[in-house]
Amino acid sequence: MVIITAVWEAVQREAASRAIGVIGIGPRLMDVIFCTARVTHRDDPMTEATFTFRVDEALKAEFTTAAKSRDRTGAQLLRDFMREFVQRQRDAAAHDAWFRQQVQIGIDEVNAGKFFTSEEVEAEAAAWRDETRRKHGIA
Repeated sequence: MVIITAVWEAVQREAASRAIGVIGIGPRLMDVIFCTARVTHRDDPMTEATFTFRVDEALKAEFTTAAKSRDRTGAQLLRDFMREFVQRQRDAAAHDAWFRQQVQIGIDEVNAGKFFTSEEVEAEAAAWRDETRRKHGIA
């Protein structure tokens, strides 16, 4: 939701119209410029906070140069890196939860007696190998 917070008083309009006359911009365009400067995004999920940390001056200079070479600011890249790191942590936590769930399912099945003995598995594998050899004519 975009809310335009431009509320002008008569004095501001008069001062703006004098400035418009000096720089030669039409009053409607100047209203658009002033209003655009006062637009705020209330639904923007990013609330501003400051994150301060120390870094070696040489690393900072290299990082700034590398960021500029990609037409980005260091702050933009740091925000991207932070988002990617947080997402990787979420993904790792989700995978860990899934893995633990799968292990628990296996444990529960063994405890309930739903499993194959090693002899049963070996017999099934031997039958599969024999069938594969016959299909391909291997003795």
